[in-house]
Amino acid sequence: MANRSMGRIGCLLRGIRVYLPAALRKRVLRELHSAHFGVTCTKSLARGYCWRPGINEEIEAMIANCADCQSVRAEPAKMRLLCWKPPSAPFQRVHVDFAGPFMDTYFFIYVDAYSKWPEVQTCKPTTAENTVNMCREIFSKFGIPSILVSDHGVQLTSTVIRILCSYSS
Repeated sequence: MANRSMGRIGCLLRGIRVYLPAALRKRVLRELHSAHFGVTCTKSLARGYCWRPGINEEIEAMIANCADCQSVRAEPAKMRLLCWKPPSAPFQRVHVDFAGPFMDTYFFIYVDAYSKWPEVQTCKPTTAENTVNMCREIFSKFGIPSILVSDHGVQLTSTVIRILCSYSS
């Protein structure tokens, strides 16, 4: 907007931030990036002073294509890989997990590490009591495993599961 009475050209604002006109967008982006702060800091700096649709995506693309930024970028933390020893007998070690919901139903998946034999049972809801009952049914068919591996889901870390596993060992 022009303020002709004072002889100055005004600014278009969005809140307290200046709206970037097309002619100045590249120049402002270069200025924001001049210190090579990285994506998060550059976005934060931009949010404090200026606005335009798509500025976040432009900042991400600009930094992804900056050789200086990429050369000093921190690598993501490496997770330690856990390798299991191969079991020596069927149903010595089993892996369990829940999948779903699919059509309001969950699936309890039980896989033998030795034979790769899967057992799948459907359940509603995924309570610890239902989990214990499904484990008992599978244990009655194949025996009690020495090792039960899970992702530490709530149903598999509950007191009733701990009691079941303590009786089994």
